[in-house]
Amino acid sequence: MKNLNSIPHALNEIFSEINQASQIVINYSKINSHHNINGESEYKINSVNNFTSPETFFDYLSSLCSDIRKAIIDQAKEMELAEQTFLFFEAYSRAQDLSYNAYLFYLPATDPEKDSPPCNIYHLFKNPSFTGDTSHLDNNLNTITIGKEATTYAKHWSSSLQLLQYQLICHLTNTEYNPADIRASVTPAEQRVKLPVNGTVAIVAVFFRILYESRIFDTTNKSMICRVIAEVFRTPNQHTVSTKSFKNHFDCPPPDTLDLLGKELSRWKSQIPHLSQMN
Repeated sequence: MKNLNSIPHALNEIFSEINQASQIVINYSKINSHHNINGESEYKINSVNNFTSPETFFDYLSSLCSDIRKAIIDQAKEMELAEQTFLFFEAYSRAQDLSYNAYLFYLPATDPEKDSPPCNIYHLFKNPSFTGDTSHLDNNLNTITIGKEATTYAKHWSSSLQLLQYQLICHLTNTEYNPADIRASVTPAEQRVKLPVNGTVAIVAVFFRILYESRIFDTTNKSMICRVIAEVFRTPNQHTVSTKSFKNHFDCPPPDTLDLLGKELSRWKSQIPHLSQMN
Protein backbone atom coordinates (compact mmCIF):
# COMPACT_ATOMS: atom_id res chain seq x y z
CA MET A 1 0.00 0.00 0.00
CA LYS A 2 1.24 3.47 -0.89
CA ASN A 3 1.44 6.24 1.67
CA LEU A 4 -1.91 8.06 1.69
CA ASN A 5 -0.02 11.30 2.24
CA SER A 6 1.32 11.01 -1.31
CA ILE A 7 -2.17 11.22 -2.85
CA PRO A 8 -2.72 14.97 -2.19
CA HIS A 9 0.67 15.68 -3.75
CA ALA A 10 -0.28 13.67 -6.85
CA LEU A 11 -3.60 15.53 -7.09
CA ASN A 12 -1.79 18.86 -6.77
CA GLU A 13 0.00 18.02 -10.01
CA ILE A 14 -3.14 16.70 -11.73
CA PHE A 15 -5.22 19.76 -10.82
CA SER A 16 -2.42 22.32 -11.30
CA GLU A 17 -3.57 23.62 -14.69
CA ILE A 18 -7.25 23.90 -13.85
CA ASN A 19 -6.33 25.62 -10.57
CA GLN A 20 -4.45 28.15 -12.63
CA ALA A 21 -7.39 28.47 -15.03
CA SER A 22 -9.69 29.21 -12.10
CA GLN A 23 -8.00 32.62 -11.80
CA ILE A 24 -10.51 34.15 -14.20
CA VAL A 25 -9.48 37.24 -16.13
CA ILE A 26 -12.22 39.01 -18.09
CA ASN A 27 -11.16 41.44 -20.79
CA TYR A 28 -13.88 43.82 -21.84
CA SER A 29 -14.60 47.05 -23.68
CA LYS A 30 -16.89 49.83 -22.49
CA ILE A 31 -19.22 50.94 -25.25
CA ASN A 32 -21.31 54.09 -25.10
CA SER A 33 -24.87 53.15 -25.96
CA HIS A 34 -26.87 55.55 -28.12
CA HIS A 35 -30.03 53.63 -27.31
CA ASN A 36 -29.80 53.97 -23.54
CA ILE A 37 -31.89 56.98 -22.48
CA ASN A 38 -30.00 57.13 -19.17
CA GLY A 39 -26.69 57.59 -20.95
CA GLU A 40 -25.22 54.54 -19.20
CA SER A 41 -22.45 52.48 -20.74
CA GLU A 42 -22.71 48.96 -22.05
CA TYR A 43 -19.95 46.41 -21.91
CA LYS A 44 -18.62 43.96 -24.47
CA ILE A 45 -16.63 40.90 -23.41
CA ASN A 46 -13.55 40.51 -25.58
CA SER A 47 -12.14 37.39 -23.92
CA VAL A 48 -12.11 35.26 -20.79
CA ASN A 49 -8.68 33.87 -19.90
CA ASN A 50 -7.64 34.86 -23.45
CA PHE A 51 -10.41 32.75 -25.01
CA THR A 52 -12.31 34.91 -27.47
CA SER A 53 -15.42 32.74 -27.71
CA PRO A 54 -17.42 30.62 -25.24
CA GLU A 55 -17.10 27.66 -27.63
CA THR A 56 -13.29 27.54 -27.50
CA PHE A 57 -13.42 28.03 -23.73
CA PHE A 58 -15.80 25.08 -23.42
CA ASP A 59 -13.62 22.88 -25.66
CA TYR A 60 -10.62 23.71 -23.49
CA LEU A 61 -12.45 22.90 -20.25
CA SER A 62 -13.85 19.66 -21.67
CA SER A 63 -10.39 18.51 -22.76
CA LEU A 64 -8.85 19.56 -19.45
CA CYS A 65 -11.48 17.81 -17.31
CA SER A 66 -11.15 14.69 -19.46
CA ASP A 67 -7.39 14.67 -18.90
CA ILE A 68 -7.92 15.10 -15.14
CA ARG A 69 -10.28 12.13 -15.04
CA LYS A 70 -7.90 9.95 -17.04
CA ALA A 71 -4.94 10.93 -14.85
CA ILE A 72 -6.87 10.04 -11.70
CA ILE A 73 -7.88 6.68 -13.15
CA ASP A 74 -4.24 5.98 -14.06
CA GLN A 75 -3.27 6.75 -10.46
CA ALA A 76 -5.94 4.35 -9.17
CA LYS A 77 -4.68 1.41 -11.25
CA GLU A 78 -1.75 0.78 -8.90
CA MET A 79 -3.71 1.33 -5.67
CA GLU A 80 -5.58 -0.86 -3.28
CA LEU A 81 -9.28 -0.33 -2.56
CA ALA A 82 -8.83 1.96 0.46
CA GLU A 83 -6.39 4.16 -1.45
CA GLN A 84 -8.67 4.32 -4.49
CA THR A 85 -11.59 5.41 -2.32
CA PHE A 86 -9.51 8.15 -0.70
CA LEU A 87 -8.18 9.27 -4.08
CA PHE A 88 -11.61 9.67 -5.67
CA PHE A 89 -13.13 11.35 -2.61
CA GLU A 90 -10.27 13.84 -2.50
CA ALA A 91 -10.50 14.47 -6.25
CA TYR A 92 -14.27 14.94 -6.02
CA SER A 93 -13.82 17.46 -3.23
CA ARG A 94 -11.37 19.47 -5.33
CA ALA A 95 -13.65 19.44 -8.35
CA GLN A 96 -16.53 20.57 -6.16
CA ASP A 97 -14.49 23.48 -4.75
CA LEU A 98 -13.55 24.54 -8.27
CA SER A 99 -17.17 24.41 -9.41
CA TYR A 100 -17.95 27.12 -6.84
CA ASN A 101 -15.85 29.46 -8.98
CA ALA A 102 -19.11 30.12 -10.85
CA TYR A 103 -22.47 30.73 -9.20
CA LEU A 104 -26.05 31.63 -10.06
CA PHE A 105 -27.10 35.26 -9.71
CA TYR A 106 -30.72 36.37 -9.86
CA LEU A 107 -31.25 39.88 -11.23
CA PRO A 108 -34.78 41.36 -11.12
CA ALA A 109 -36.26 42.02 -14.54
CA THR A 110 -36.34 45.66 -15.58
CA ASP A 111 -40.04 45.41 -16.35
CA PRO A 112 -41.64 42.44 -14.51
CA GLU A 113 -44.98 43.01 -16.21
CA LYS A 114 -43.46 42.46 -19.66
CA ASP A 115 -40.57 40.17 -18.84
CA SER A 116 -41.22 36.57 -17.91
CA PRO A 117 -39.95 35.19 -15.59
CA PRO A 118 -39.70 38.16 -13.20
CA CYS A 119 -35.99 37.48 -12.60
CA ASN A 120 -33.12 37.03 -15.04
CA ILE A 121 -30.73 34.27 -14.06
CA TYR A 122 -27.01 34.55 -14.81
CA HIS A 123 -23.96 32.44 -14.17
CA LEU A 124 -21.26 34.68 -12.73
CA PHE A 125 -17.61 34.05 -11.95
CA LYS A 126 -16.60 34.48 -8.34
CA ASN A 127 -14.05 37.28 -7.83
CA PRO A 128 -12.78 37.57 -11.41
CA SER A 129 -10.11 40.03 -12.45
CA PHE A 130 -10.89 42.60 -15.11
CA THR A 131 -8.74 44.16 -17.79
CA GLY A 132 -10.05 47.27 -19.48
CA ASP A 133 -11.15 50.65 -18.19
CA THR A 134 -11.39 49.70 -14.51
CA SER A 135 -11.78 53.25 -13.20
CA HIS A 136 -15.56 52.84 -12.91
CA LEU A 137 -15.41 49.55 -10.97
CA ASP A 138 -16.23 51.25 -7.69
CA ASN A 139 -18.93 48.92 -6.42
CA ASN A 140 -20.17 45.35 -6.64
CA LEU A 141 -23.07 46.26 -8.91
CA ASN A 142 -20.75 47.43 -11.67
CA THR A 143 -18.73 44.24 -11.32
CA ILE A 144 -21.93 42.22 -11.73
CA THR A 145 -23.00 44.36 -14.69
CA ILE A 146 -19.81 43.46 -16.55
CA GLY A 147 -19.63 39.91 -15.23
CA LYS A 148 -23.08 38.95 -16.48
CA GLU A 149 -21.91 39.63 -20.04
CA ALA A 150 -19.60 36.62 -19.56
CA THR A 151 -22.45 34.44 -18.29
CA THR A 152 -22.02 31.81 -21.05
CA TYR A 153 -18.36 31.35 -20.11
CA ALA A 154 -19.30 30.95 -16.44
CA LYS A 155 -22.05 28.48 -17.34
CA HIS A 156 -19.54 26.35 -19.26
CA TRP A 157 -17.20 26.41 -16.26
CA SER A 158 -19.98 25.27 -13.93
CA SER A 159 -21.27 22.50 -16.21
CA SER A 160 -17.77 21.14 -16.97
CA LEU A 161 -16.83 20.87 -13.28
CA GLN A 162 -20.19 19.38 -12.35
CA LEU A 163 -19.76 16.73 -15.05
CA LEU A 164 -16.29 15.92 -13.70
CA GLN A 165 -17.78 15.50 -10.22
CA TYR A 166 -20.43 13.14 -11.57
CA GLN A 167 -17.83 11.07 -13.43
CA LEU A 168 -15.65 10.81 -10.32
CA ILE A 169 -18.59 9.64 -8.25
CA CYS A 170 -19.36 6.99 -10.89
CA HIS A 171 -15.78 5.75 -10.77
CA LEU A 172 -15.87 5.80 -6.98
CA THR A 173 -18.90 3.52 -7.07
CA ASN A 174 -17.10 1.19 -9.46
CA THR A 175 -14.09 1.18 -7.16
CA GLU A 176 -16.19 -0.04 -4.25
CA TYR A 177 -17.95 -2.81 -6.12
CA ASN A 178 -15.81 -3.72 -9.10
CA PRO A 179 -12.25 -2.31 -9.16
CA ALA A 180 -11.60 -4.01 -12.51
CA ASP A 181 -13.98 -1.55 -14.17
CA ILE A 182 -11.52 1.25 -13.53
CA ARG A 183 -8.77 -0.55 -15.37
CA ALA A 184 -11.04 -1.14 -18.39
CA SER A 185 -12.75 2.26 -18.48
CA VAL A 186 -10.04 4.09 -20.41
CA THR A 187 -8.46 3.01 -23.65
CA PRO A 188 -4.68 2.75 -23.10
CA ALA A 189 -2.69 5.43 -24.90
CA GLU A 190 -0.76 2.74 -26.73
CA GLN A 191 -4.00 1.54 -28.42
CA ARG A 192 -5.13 4.92 -29.75
CA VAL A 193 -4.64 5.63 -33.44
CA LYS A 194 -2.04 8.35 -33.85
CA LEU A 195 -0.55 10.17 -36.80
CA PRO A 196 2.99 8.90 -37.48
CA VAL A 197 5.51 11.65 -38.25
CA ASN A 198 9.12 11.55 -39.40
CA GLY A 199 11.08 13.63 -36.97
CA THR A 200 11.49 14.34 -33.28
CA VAL A 201 9.09 15.75 -30.72
CA ALA A 202 11.17 18.94 -30.70
CA ILE A 203 10.75 19.46 -34.45
CA VAL A 204 6.97 19.02 -34.29
CA ALA A 205 6.74 21.30 -31.26
CA VAL A 206 8.78 24.08 -32.86
CA PHE A 207 6.80 23.77 -36.10
CA PHE A 208 3.54 24.32 -34.24
CA ARG A 209 5.13 27.16 -32.29
CA ILE A 210 5.74 28.87 -35.65
CA LEU A 211 2.08 28.34 -36.55
CA TYR A 212 1.10 29.73 -33.15
CA GLU A 213 3.20 32.85 -33.68
CA SER A 214 1.53 33.33 -37.08
CA ARG A 215 -1.84 33.42 -35.23
CA ILE A 216 -3.31 30.53 -37.17
CA PHE A 217 -4.98 29.26 -33.97
CA ASP A 218 -8.09 30.97 -32.65
CA THR A 219 -6.78 30.77 -29.09
CA THR A 220 -3.77 32.01 -27.19
CA ASN A 221 -3.85 29.18 -24.66
CA LYS A 222 -0.57 27.37 -25.22
CA SER A 223 -1.36 24.59 -22.75
CA MET A 224 -4.48 23.57 -24.66
CA ILE A 225 -2.67 23.63 -28.01
CA CYS A 226 0.19 21.49 -26.69
CA ARG A 227 -2.15 18.99 -25.03
CA VAL A 228 -4.28 18.45 -28.12
CA ILE A 229 -1.33 18.09 -30.50
CA ALA A 230 0.71 15.82 -28.23
CA GLU A 231 -2.17 13.35 -28.06
CA VAL A 232 -2.56 12.85 -31.81
CA PHE A 233 0.91 12.09 -33.16
CA ARG A 234 3.81 9.71 -32.59
CA THR A 235 7.43 9.69 -33.68
CA PRO A 236 9.57 6.71 -34.71
CA ASN A 237 11.04 6.65 -31.20
CA GLN A 238 8.03 7.69 -29.12
CA HIS A 239 4.57 6.21 -29.50
CA THR A 240 3.25 8.22 -26.55
CA VAL A 241 4.31 11.85 -26.44
CA SER A 242 4.35 13.58 -23.08
CA THR A 243 2.42 16.83 -23.06
CA LYS A 244 4.95 18.26 -20.62
CA SER A 245 7.87 17.36 -22.89
CA PHE A 246 6.08 18.76 -25.94
CA LYS A 247 5.30 22.02 -24.14
CA ASN A 248 8.91 22.37 -22.96
CA HIS A 249 10.08 22.29 -26.59
CA PHE A 250 7.17 24.52 -27.60
CA ASP A 251 8.01 27.17 -25.00
CA CYS A 252 11.81 26.99 -25.33
CA PRO A 253 12.76 25.83 -28.85
CA PRO A 254 16.23 24.19 -28.89
CA PRO A 255 18.70 26.20 -31.04
CA ASP A 256 19.76 23.16 -33.10
CA THR A 257 16.10 22.38 -33.84
CA LEU A 258 15.52 25.97 -34.93
CA ASP A 259 18.46 25.74 -37.35
CA LEU A 260 17.28 22.41 -38.76
CA LEU A 261 13.68 23.54 -39.15
CA GLY A 262 14.80 26.81 -40.74
CA LYS A 263 16.59 24.87 -43.46
CA GLU A 264 13.57 22.60 -43.95
CA LEU A 265 11.23 25.57 -44.26
CA SER A 266 13.46 27.06 -46.95
CA ARG A 267 13.31 23.78 -48.83
CA TRP A 268 9.53 23.60 -48.44
CA LYS A 269 9.21 27.14 -49.78
CA SER A 270 10.91 26.09 -53.00
CA GLN A 271 8.36 23.31 -53.41
CA ILE A 272 5.29 25.57 -53.16
CA PRO A 273 5.15 26.39 -56.93
CA HIS A 274 4.94 22.67 -57.67
CA LEU A 275 1.71 22.36 -55.67
CA SER A 276 -0.26 24.06 -58.44
CA GLN A 277 0.87 21.33 -60.85
CA MET A 278 -0.36 18.51 -58.64
CA ASN A 279 -3.76 16.87 -59.17
